[in-house]
Amino acid sequence: MSTATPERSGNEWIGPLLERYRKVLSASGAGTTIAQGAAAAAGRSADTTATSLRQQGLEQHFRELLLADALEDKLALNAESPAHPLQLGIIGPTQAGKSSLVNHVLDTARAGVSALAGYTVHAQGHANGCDERELTDLDPVLSPLRRVPLTALDPRRLDQYVLETVDAGPAALVSHAVVWDSPDFDSVAALDYRSAVLAIIAVADALVMMLSKDKYGDQSVWDMLERILPLGKPVLVVINKVPESDRGAVENAFTSRFRERFDDAPALVVMPLIADLTTSPDLPPWPEANAEQLRQAIQALVNDIDRSAQAEAVERFVAARGSAWLSPVRNELAAQQAWETEVDAVLAAMESDYNENYLDDPQKYETFNLALAELLTLLEIPGLASTLARTREFVTWPARRLLGLGRLGAEASLSKLSGGRFEAAAGKPDQEQQMLALAWERGLNRLQGWLIDRQSDTSTNAAWWSGVSSELRTQQKALETAFERESERARKAFEPRIEAAAKGLYQQLQAQPALLNTLRATRVTTDAAGVALAVKSGGLAPSDLVLAPAMLSVTTLLTESALGRYMDRVRNELKVEQRRHIRETLLRGEMREALLAVGAGDARQSFLAGLDQSVIDAAAPERLSA
Repeated sequence: MSTATPERSGNEWIGPLLERYRKVLSASGAGTTIAQGAAAAAGRSADTTATSLRQQGLEQHFRELLLADALEDKLALNAESPAHPLQLGIIGPTQAGKSSLVNHVLDTARAGVSALAGYTVHAQGHANGCDERELTDLDPVLSPLRRVPLTALDPRRLDQYVLETVDAGPAALVSHAVVWDSPDFDSVAALDYRSAVLAIIAVADALVMMLSKDKYGDQSVWDMLERILPLGKPVLVVINKVPESDRGAVENAFTSRFRERFDDAPALVVMPLIADLTTSPDLPPWPEANAEQLRQAIQALVNDIDRSAQAEAVERFVAARGSAWLSPVRNELAAQQAWETEVDAVLAAMESDYNENYLDDPQKYETFNLALAELLTLLEIPGLASTLARTREFVTWPARRLLGLGRLGAEASLSKLSGGRFEAAAGKPDQEQQMLALAWERGLNRLQGWLIDRQSDTSTNAAWWSGVSSELRTQQKALETAFERESERARKAFEPRIEAAAKGLYQQLQAQPALLNTLRATRVTTDAAGVALAVKSGGLAPSDLVLAPAMLSVTTLLTESALGRYMDRVRNELKVEQRRHIRETLLRGEMREALLAVGAGDARQSFLAGLDQSVIDAAAPERLSA
């Protein structure tokens, strides 16, 4: 047996990915027995069946990852303790005689033998010539199985294993070794304790597959052979309980099928059927010739062990299967990227709606009118100064906010100030708020429709898209509330810029005294004060401002003066800045993050939730194609 020290593997991502699989499968209720699964199958719908097929694929990946992770631990053990005891694993289907073979190898009756299928439900290690420290070193490879004494084994706890020393007989075939007895890999409950079989496969330096005449053709046997042969461990096949008359036919049939599948000849021993087990059921009296053939085959198996070759084999195994294991991560990465792209496209469409239906619509765009309303308060036009002074006592910027009065109080004050000429504009919609809400509603509808299309996709991401669609429906009301809150916050945050535009216009007027004096000399009606207050308090929509006599007088003079071009520039600058402000503060800010969070779905069933960066790096396309 070669014990050269192999180099450590660089597959650090396997452990974190395994844990993520464990959590996802646990959240989805995986881990039921095959019998329970079959009992529930009758009522499955087509969607449930598709989900079940995906679940089966994930469970297969999980089992392979369990094996790969344990193999990595075995490589670490080889590196740290290259001379650790030989590990001989005996695996096989139901009633093949595995426990009897363990007893023969150790020349003892330590392994329990029963006529009941599935009698061995835990991994059981029998150590010959080993000290306790050497046995403790095996714990990481067997993890997450937990070592307990033989007397503490609980048949209901399948996460346990036994590893104890034995008094081997003088005819024992191995020394300074652990011989592992394993659960049946084909029984009804095998789905539950298959991890014990995989742990034995990983820790073993060599494997004996014990079959019977009735079992060697089962698909589970050939699936297992396909799994273990590439692992760099010598494998011996023993077909037990074969009548002498059938020996040649069984040997030829198995060898022929093996060659067809694996292009090689198997290491094979055929053992006879023992009719009388009454004298020694634990150590059936095989004829000496057959027993000697078995001893020689096991000795050859041990001699073929080369621990230095295991690292290369494990690397090939991981390279061959890694892409499949990482596929859920890669699929979610692609799905999240698609979701992010669609969210950005929808937000861009919302921005376009906002631009077209508000900023670029002269009938609805009211921001510049708010600036003109503020300009009225700055001009202090003769005849209005005293009235405006009174309005400033209870009006503060930002616009639409009247301290201590509210809309009804504002309307009463406006009516008094205007001599009854002002009529309240209660219920007048805020055009910007209305257009933003409409754009948001259209955007959410588009996202839901897009998600419905994704769910009809037959790809492996259909379940993920269904989860996102459900999450979007669940969060819709909260998203609407958040959008209303954030849009109001964004609009208020822009109000100082509107005031700055008014002050900029006023400063330009101050630079042209003649025009300023003309404006101040203009006799305008006193409803200008009411207009200014109405806009600030919300009693009059800013879009109605252009119809007020005072504003008609002021805007006509400004437009026809040298400041006309400057006014256009201020209006256009306000639009550009407002567009950018809404895009960056509202659409591309808080609401984008909220929508992207919907794409995270249920963290319990997401492979990306809390995933180690090493796994994401391993799933990168350039890594997989290397």
